[in-house]
Amino acid sequence: MRGEVREPVLARYSSIDLIEACLRSRIPVPPGMVERLHHVTGRDSAGPMLWRARGLLADDQDMDRCFRRSVGLHAQGSSPFDMARTQLCYGERLRRSGRRDAREHLAAAHETFRRIGARLWAERAATELTAAGQPTSSGPRNAGEMLTARELQLAASGGTNREIAAQLFLSVKTIEMHLGRVYRKLGVRSRTQLANLLRDNQFA
Repeated sequence: MRGEVREPVLARYSSIDLIEACLRSRIPVPPGMVERLHHVTGRDSAGPMLWRARGLLADDQDMDRCFRRSVGLHAQGSSPFDMARTQLCYGERLRRSGRRDAREHLAAAHETFRRIGARLWAERAATELTAAGQPTSSGPRNAGEMLTARELQLAASGGTNREIAAQLFLSVKTIEMHLGRVYRKLGVRSRTQLANLLRDNQFA
């Protein structure tokens, strides 16, 4: 397929994002998307995003099993951002089904997005939480408020660690140390997640 994403991590995100976008836009999900996600995550029991996708596509009777499996896998070491996205999707499904336990998952997602500075995601979770009957009072924290000026500079740079080190006359090890701190503060685990987070916060 022309233009197909082949890198496993990017393919995983593009697949789950496409599934969610189709459902939110009320258009048919392309055939084979869940199978493709299964392929890039490895085996059936691997990949909380695979179970999130199944939860999004499941009927009301089966969605709990799928989303709970996804949340359980996230808890084994996934990033807070990915966990919050699953909790948001679960909470949205529950709210639309008229269930009061939607608030629990929406509140957890909102708090995580707010804590890591994912402003637009926090606003979406806050809107859902308000619709579920639990308005939020505190605004989301911006990523810029959580990082020092140097950390924000490093986070926003699109270069490799070696390129950044050369530009700033620092060692590669120093750059790795600072970026590691940025990852921990923002709850991300890869450059792709960092770029998405900065884009959501309008820093990139």
